[in-house]
Amino acid sequence: MREIMCIHMCPYARFQSAMFDKDTFTVAYDERRGEGRGPRSRKATPEQLQAKNLGDCIDCNLCVQVCPTGIDIRNGLQYECINCGACVDACNGVMDKMGYAKGLISFTSEHELSGGKTNIIRPKLIGYALVLCVMVGLLGLDFMLRKPLELDIIRDRNSLYRETNEGLIENVYTLKVLNKSQTEQVYNITVSGLKDAVFIGAQQVTVAGGEVFSLPISIAMDAYDIESAVTEFTFSVSTTQIDGTVVSVEEHSKFLYR
Repeated sequence: MREIMCIHMCPYARFQSAMFDKDTFTVAYDERRGEGRGPRSRKATPEQLQAKNLGDCIDCNLCVQVCPTGIDIRNGLQYECINCGACVDACNGVMDKMGYAKGLISFTSEHELSGGKTNIIRPKLIGYALVLCVMVGLLGLDFMLRKPLELDIIRDRNSLYRETNEGLIENVYTLKVLNKSQTEQVYNITVSGLKDAVFIGAQQVTVAGGEVFSLPISIAMDAYDIESAVTEFTFSVSTTQIDGTVVSVEEHSKFLYR
């Protein structure tokens, strides 16, 4: 089998080349058996074919016509090949009609095409398997530890703060509550870390499964209770699920004054 063509043209092709070796199973054309190409009668004898220097490929071009990427697999493995096997099926059908053995185009390795034997168990394959197992394990762990709730806080960028008619200092926020579960949930919203803070807005919201709920709220404080220009505090969102499990998340934000 010829070397992979046009590797310098595409970064993905270079990565693909690094994953390939002589034991990798890919769609390949048996050049020793197929060349030379050319049309012939079905009744042609092996002696007649040999005299005309004809191999098993009748040059019907069906393998090219059925290829979704438009390559000619007979020119060697190319990075555009997606190993769909369409050319394998087309060629096997032609071989059946001609009375030849199947497998002129097949899923095989370079070692097999050279008359050798494919080494199934090899260090590279074991390494890929271990990496895959680790990735699957991490994905499973992420699902197990995943919370079905997410909270994002956006401060009002139009003004740092404003003074209400009651003389309180007010900061405005938008809470994005994401319900990652598939069922409707009722969430309770609280704040902590601010002395005698006044919560202006809904403190309980209902969010449908898989939806993001945007909640504009304000936090107001007496100016005498504010000790610094920037005060860190915490928003907490919690819910009690059907099985009695309490799920909660916390996000930090800042209260600004002066």
